[in-house]
Amino acid sequence: MVHPVDLFVWSTALSAAVALGMAAYMWRRGAQPGARELTALWAACGIWSLAYFAELRAPGLAAKSRWVDVQYIGIVAVPVAWGFFALRYASDGRLPTRRQMPFLLLAPIITLLLQWTNPLHGLMRGEMSLVPVGPVQVIDKTYGPWMVVHTAFSYLMLLGGSLAMLRALPANLPPFRTQRYLLLTGCVLPWVSNALYLVGIPPFAHLDPTPLTMTVTACLCAWALFRFGLMDLIPAARDVVIEQLNIGILVADSRGRLVDANPAAAALLGFRAPALLGRPLDEALGVAAALREGRCRPAKEGREQVIVSGGAHPLSLEVRRAPLHTPTGHVGGEVVTVVDISDRHRIQQEREALIAELQRTLAEVRTLGGLLPICAHCKRIRDDEGYWTRLEEYISQHSGAEFTHGICPDCLRKLHPELAPEEGESSPGEEPR
Repeated sequence: MVHPVDLFVWSTALSAAVALGMAAYMWRRGAQPGARELTALWAACGIWSLAYFAELRAPGLAAKSRWVDVQYIGIVAVPVAWGFFALRYASDGRLPTRRQMPFLLLAPIITLLLQWTNPLHGLMRGEMSLVPVGPVQVIDKTYGPWMVVHTAFSYLMLLGGSLAMLRALPANLPPFRTQRYLLLTGCVLPWVSNALYLVGIPPFAHLDPTPLTMTVTACLCAWALFRFGLMDLIPAARDVVIEQLNIGILVADSRGRLVDANPAAAALLGFRAPALLGRPLDEALGVAAALREGRCRPAKEGREQVIVSGGAHPLSLEVRRAPLHTPTGHVGGEVVTVVDISDRHRIQQEREALIAELQRTLAEVRTLGGLLPICAHCKRIRDDEGYWTRLEEYISQHSGAEFTHGICPDCLRKLHPELAPEEGESSPGEEPR
């Protein structure tokens, strides 16, 4: 029968294989937001688990002590990688600046150097001895004063990262509950396992389950990352939305779900933000319904003009859409701005009405202009500028009429009697006499 301790030992090997394999896989998917930070977290967990497996299998105190030194490469890297992953998620994709980086890496580097030089000063650990735990010999040791600093720093990084991620994820919304539960489980597991080991509660008095639980945490984060789109859109985009703006701003994720809306957007579109979070963006905008009802006029460059009915004065809104890019250049969602253009729309309508009125008045003035003095003898018309113009020229200039010239029967008999018809005959167009 396999002893439980042997199962634990080989589970550390399995944990190392999973962590290092996932780190290699994630390294090839570096374009995904948060992938590089998870790669570092998995690599650290893999080094920790593999070195811990080697420590448990190594014969003698000296060999085991050397593998403990190797473990600390992963031990000091895990809190930093977790903190960077949480910061990437909760801070709109930003990472620490070059000035901030040394302060975050100073404590881990000092811890690693003190661990490797511990025989000179004993700041990390005191006396060590071997004790049997089932079929395995494990190290029993006391801790030095710097171990308190290392533990405090690691716990602060883990706690700060966990709280930042949980706070950034919207609560009580069905689309995000699964992500929240996965993160919550992943955050709690390392705390519980490490506390059991440090306090010395059996069966973890001499067996540290933390590298195993950290690998499980990394797997849960990966599941949330790829299966539920944890990093499709950084939820902390809300931090860049200025609540006091009178311009409505809405943020949607890559699936078109509304994840944020400022008060101006809720007021302009007439909805309560909490009620529509997690729902399709177009449902909040009402653009689809406006198109069906003919109240929406599409425009260029991703703009739409929507007339919102209701109340004594309908609102005219201009809706602009723009893609929201992730730090790696991928489209992770959409930002929509809503502007009240009712005043501008009203002024435009008034201007169009004024132009129409002026055109109508001008047409009436031109009609009255036709009532001009006409010469009783030559039949010329005096125009607005005082010039006397022939009747046909004046009418041609002020209308689309064209003229042809002929001679009436009376003038024909008067001017050309030889061409006039005989008495009793009528020319074309003349009534018989």
